[in-house]
Amino acid sequence: MITFLFSLFTWIAFLVLLIVFFLLLLWMWSSIKAKVPFIGVPTKTLKDIEK
Repeated sequence: MITFLFSLFTWIAFLVLLIVFFLLLLWMWSSIKAKVPFIGVPTKTLKDIEK
């Protein structure tokens, strides 16, 4: 029972860390995009979106 709880706690901690990491990555990406407009977005996809 204790090992089950420990593994469950480890999984929860891992998931929380993963979520925090992804949020940080998204925040960094958005701040970079704010400085440099349309970074990493090909002009072809932009034209497709406009259509």
